[in-house]
Amino acid sequence: TVKLWSGGKGEEPLAEVEGHEPHRVSRLAFHPSGRFLGTCCYDASWRLWDLEQQAEVLHQEGHARAVHCI
Repeated sequence: TVKLWSGGKGEEPLAEVEGHEPHRVSRLAFHPSGRFLGTCCYDASWRLWDLEQQAEVLHQEGHARAVHCI
């Protein structure tokens, strides 16, 4: 699970995306528009998320090992 906050104290997350469980996310990167987020994981996959919709756009599997760069 990746949760994104604005940084204000006591606020709810701005976005929350789930999909790599039970593995840890190893890295993430924002698209310059701020709308999309890429995550890679120890489950040998990476995902692209639409943060406005809080939905997965793409899930690429099949890497031989954990993915550490995006």
